[in-house]
Amino acid sequence: MQYTQDIEIHYPTTVMQRQFEGVEELNSRLFTLLHSMQTRFQDTAQNAVNFGLISTQGGYQTSSNLNLFLLKDEVITRFRDEMVLPSARAYLEEVFGEQAADMNPGQTDGPMY
Repeated sequence: MQYTQDIEIHYPTTVMQRQFEGVEELNSRLFTLLHSMQTRFQDTAQNAVNFGLISTQGGYQTSSNLNLFLLKDEVITRFRDEMVLPSARAYLEEVFGEQAADMNPGQTDGPMY
């Protein structure tokens, strides 16, 4: 997968920006999946926006008991494994160097929904 990447250190925060190319279809499929979740869970306990004051009030946000990256869905799996986890690993390696080897941003233990 092609991408460009920049890492900038803004003391004390390090920011990484990674721009992926050729992901229009994946973006469309992710949008469709997330929109269907919003429609399905809008008025349920699966919508974290229904509880307390939150910046997305009136919208939709997955609840804390739902880990989006653990959903059994090919689109989520591809997004996680081809984009998010490699990006997280690159960030950790850049920021923490050799210590990054002990960090595991790809651990997927936990319930699958």
